[in-house]
Amino acid sequence: MLKSFEYQKKFYKTLKALLAQKLRKRLEDTMSESTALKKRQTEVAKLRERLEECFILGEIKEALYQMYDLKYSVELGQIKSEIAKSGFES
Repeated sequence: MLKSFEYQKKFYKTLKALLAQKLRKRLEDTMSESTALKKRQTEVAKLRERLEECFILGEIKEALYQMYDLKYSVELGQIKSEIAKSGFES
């Protein structure tokens, strides 16, 4: 059964190079995704702050505030979850 996972020694360098290339690409993609998620997290946090400001200043009614506050809270939770799954929180 393990025979199907064996490789010929003459392909060692090629296999090593291909695996390293794929790993680098995967890490780059993950880092890019993590960066995009963090950017969106900041944007949503700013929107939520602005929403609170508008509510405090009486520019919007409580029902509208609660609706959007819930929406932003849920989105922030989802973003935090995705960041945690990616393993690149720093």
